[in-house]
Amino acid sequence: MSLIRMIKKSLFLKILFVMLLLCFISFAVFGIYNVIEVKSIYHQLTDEQIKKTTKETLDQNLAYLEMEATLIQQDFEKVEKNLLLLQKQSEYVFSQAPGQLNSLPKISLVNHPLGFYWEPVDRHNDRANIFISAHAKAKTGLIYKDLQKTKQLEPLLKQTIDNESTLKAVFFILSESAWIIYPAMDAPYEVAINKLPPDIIVQEHEFYYMADKSHNPEKTVKWTKNYNDVTQWGRVITALVPVYLPDGTFRGVIGADVPINKITTRIESLSLDTQNAYAFIVDQDGTLVAGNEDRFNSQFQSTFPLKLPHHEKTSNGTQRIWTDDAGEQYYILSAEIPNTKWTLHFSIPKNDMIQPIILQTDQQLSNKLNQFIHRLVLFLLCTSGLLIILSYAFSRRIIRPVKQLTKAIQQNASGMHGSQIQVHSYDEIGQLTLTFNEMSSTIHQLVKQLKLRADMLEEKVSERTKELAHINEQLLHTLERLKHSEQARTELILHVSHDLKTPLTKIKGFLQVIKEYDLSEIKQKEYVELVLLQTNHIIGLINDLFELSSLHVDDLHFEKEWYPIDFLVDHAIEMECKVHSDHSINITKTYEEELPLLFIDPKKMNRAFTNILSNAVKYAKPNGDVSIQCSIFMKNDHCYLIFQDNGIGISNENVSQIFDPFYRDERIKHEIIGSGMGMSIVQKIITGHGGTIDVKSKINEGTIVTISLPIKNPSPTKIY
Repeated sequence: MSLIRMIKKSLFLKILFVMLLLCFISFAVFGIYNVIEVKSIYHQLTDEQIKKTTKETLDQNLAYLEMEATLIQQDFEKVEKNLLLLQKQSEYVFSQAPGQLNSLPKISLVNHPLGFYWEPVDRHNDRANIFISAHAKAKTGLIYKDLQKTKQLEPLLKQTIDNESTLKAVFFILSESAWIIYPAMDAPYEVAINKLPPDIIVQEHEFYYMADKSHNPEKTVKWTKNYNDVTQWGRVITALVPVYLPDGTFRGVIGADVPINKITTRIESLSLDTQNAYAFIVDQDGTLVAGNEDRFNSQFQSTFPLKLPHHEKTSNGTQRIWTDDAGEQYYILSAEIPNTKWTLHFSIPKNDMIQPIILQTDQQLSNKLNQFIHRLVLFLLCTSGLLIILSYAFSRRIIRPVKQLTKAIQQNASGMHGSQIQVHSYDEIGQLTLTFNEMSSTIHQLVKQLKLRADMLEEKVSERTKELAHINEQLLHTLERLKHSEQARTELILHVSHDLKTPLTKIKGFLQVIKEYDLSEIKQKEYVELVLLQTNHIIGLINDLFELSSLHVDDLHFEKEWYPIDFLVDHAIEMECKVHSDHSINITKTYEEELPLLFIDPKKMNRAFTNILSNAVKYAKPNGDVSIQCSIFMKNDHCYLIFQDNGIGISNENVSQIFDPFYRDERIKHEIIGSGMGMSIVQKIITGHGGTIDVKSKINEGTIVTISLPIKNPSPTKIY
């Protein structure tokens, strides 16, 4: 602020400031233009570098992916070749006549209490063993020789496992739910842990029926989907090949199990250069087969999308872009594994690939800009020094007469009117001095007159303005009160006249009938009861008018105290049930636990709840049960009360009018007695407590009344 004052007081500083400002603006525009151009060039270079690097990285990773997919495919092809070899050997064994076979090996089977047979083996003995399901118990003797034949395949089964490290087990399953498996299986243990059913029917399992006639008429190698094995080995995928007898009879299935965990270990061990990139395999349905399950579920919501926009496609693989729910983009590289209809994928975050390039480019740009700014600031400082010298020399030539003029003006400002300045030149400043001398003399004469008149006028205007403002405010207030009072009076007279005239007319008619006609005692009693009913209606109307009038005052008429709201609702329900004991009323209450105390007037609040419940009973469907649901819960520092009935309801056009005094629905106006002020009283009680009330209704479905009351003590609310 002190610098601004100095500039304002000094012509030299003003000239200097303007010159420096122009200089700074010129350099700033020049600098900003150059910075924008440099940034534009760097951004273009960055984009080109990103495209180039991204393409190279994706090509390298895709080649790596395709190579890995090919290796997996080759491993599966080796498994298929071994199975085909086992198929030929098995069909050869089963095609031999009994006399052509060497002595068949002896099998020692143990009958388990659960009904199955199995061949015990020493766990340290590297052998295959046999299992017969309890389902095939009756056929055990018939299949014994066939199992002896399969026992001759044990060396070939062992050789298959030794040659293929990816395999967990190789087996030959007969159609009678019996098999030989290598390595040996501890059948009692598998049954004990509920993995292997003792009465297993192999025709019900994919590792058997995928190779039968109906599923594999071509008699080729088939691969199952990954499934939970009937052993403790967990999830596996199985390659299957059928075995047929010379007469074309389907005899069984040879299979090889590949554990999914081995494939997962292999996939997770793949080394990718990009941070946060990972590999995974999905089947033809998009379900994860192998890979990091947590990262897969987080990125693809448990199921891989089978259709993604293609970015580029190679002979065996594709590059696609995937955007997750958070907006982050990933490059998805894919390569198929045809045997199993699987697809091997690499998921590479786009940001992780391009971020290092952007950071390097930003750093280079920052260094270049810093060098440019340093040079620009140095040049600006040199130019500013030169401008200071030139500005000082120029300002001295005009500053002296300006100072004299300033001094004279200050004297006039202090009240020394009529002071004169000596004229030294006749240029623009000299002409200004002459004009000032004339002005000073004239001002001296006019100031006195203007000041006197201004003071007088200001005083009169101020007084008159205050008077008019006060009068106008009083008139407006009075007019508003008169309008409100007249409108309220007119409406009250109309409604009260109408609602009193109808019952009084009925009373008069009944009394005239009693007077003029000789009625029986029963008929007289009936008419007296009708007169009493109309009289009670008039008394109720007068009571409602009195209570409605008492609510047209401020909060001081509420006798508030801290009170449990659920107790008041229960009390109102109990009262209404007693009053309407001739009705069948079903009450359903749903109260939140530990409801707080509310600062309310219990009597007036009880009247509000009674009016709502009374309406629910009064306007129930004819000849129907009355069902009322009451709910109380807390939300956002407010207590909410919901009353829901199954009555005749109100149309949408009339719901907004139910809080108007004396309003009644035309459908029941002449059928059900009422004053039309109940809901108006309810609204004024609720708003008087700082709360709100809302009504929703549908004809022949019922009405829902929702009340919101503040939990804390609200500020008093004016009721009009």
